[in-house]
Amino acid sequence: MELLRDYNEVLFRKLQKKVSQLEEEILRCNRIEADLRESEKFLNSIVEEIPNMIFVKDAAELRFVRFNKAGEELLGVSRDDFIGRNDYDFFPKEQAEAFILRDHDALSTKALVDIPEESIMTQNKGERVLHTKKIPILDESGTPTYLLGISEDITEHIELEELRRTALIQIEEQIQKLAILNDSIRNPLAVIVALTSMNEGGIFEQISDQAYEIDRIVTLLDEGWLESLKIREFVRKHYR
Repeated sequence: MELLRDYNEVLFRKLQKKVSQLEEEILRCNRIEADLRESEKFLNSIVEEIPNMIFVKDAAELRFVRFNKAGEELLGVSRDDFIGRNDYDFFPKEQAEAFILRDHDALSTKALVDIPEESIMTQNKGERVLHTKKIPILDESGTPTYLLGISEDITEHIELEELRRTALIQIEEQIQKLAILNDSIRNPLAVIVALTSMNEGGIFEQISDQAYEIDRIVTLLDEGWLESLKIREFVRKHYR
């Protein structure tokens, strides 16, 4: 009986120690789980607050599994409608095929695919132009499991660039017209000055004075033309 009691005490102490270890392990797991939840919450917050459209597709069927708020606002479609569906469900066939072709490019090369410009049809904003990057998400064996997409709406940027190009063309046209106008004035003006210099009298002197005044104005126009050339070069350098 004494041996049995000693054995039970030893067994109890071992069991108590094991329970204590399990409790510590449970606390550690709870802390890890809490940290993971906090990290997931933080990452979700980042994804939601990024102003660019972010989406995730499964690599097997290219169906949407994740969509952020910016994507909803851009396309005018609820994220819940996207989940489990693919591009053919939302976009014209030609656009959907172009999107999926680039998806396959990223998955097959296992590398980032950069698409500087691609058109997309939206529900509320009509056709928009996006700059999209597609990145395959690989598992431990290097096999693509998901496809991450990040799209920036660059429609306004493209429109602004087009306005800049149009403005530059207009500036160059006006500069050319100014140069032609100067020559058109100076050539007959030289004839007038030559004719008045061949005659004497008050009226011819007045005509000559006015001709020289016009020549002075044309000279100012020439200086303005040179300044316009400088402006054109500046615009070309900074806005093309």
